[in-house]
Amino acid sequence: MYELGIATGELYMPGGSVPKSVEKMLSPYDALLSDINNQAPSMAYKNWGISINQSGTLEATGSITDLEKVYLEEKLNGSAELVSAIKDFKSNYLKYIGPESRGYGRYDVTNDNFADVFNFREMLESSRSNDDFKRTWEYETNWLKLTDNILSQLKRSAARY
Repeated sequence: MYELGIATGELYMPGGSVPKSVEKMLSPYDALLSDINNQAPSMAYKNWGISINQSGTLEATGSITDLEKVYLEEKLNGSAELVSAIKDFKSNYLKYIGPESRGYGRYDVTNDNFADVFNFREMLESSRSNDDFKRTWEYETNWLKLTDNILSQLKRSAARY
């Protein structure tokens, strides 16, 4: 029961390691997006995402050309802060998912299929806080929206136990 309590806090609560890693992603992601939009404005309108492979390298996904994929992956992996935060998300998610069997734990997510399950661009864009939430909670990301998005991605992309 103790392990479940720890896992629940780390996976879902605003001070938990999984939501905190998403909070840490937002600033480097925004800086990266600004840079990309200045250098390649057409990318703002493209349907692309961010995943992390088994070796910890960020990958660009979605409806993009091979050249755009190479460009984005150079940018993504050039942001040490973003890479570190996404690696933290992955390692903590996989570490704490074991004892949890009701929410995220209902879905089969492993190091082998992690890249196929989570799109971090979608996660970041959908979990931004509005001004009222920021003022009240002092978080750039809304952990309620974050939980909804993680569950949505799990339902779409991961097998259910």
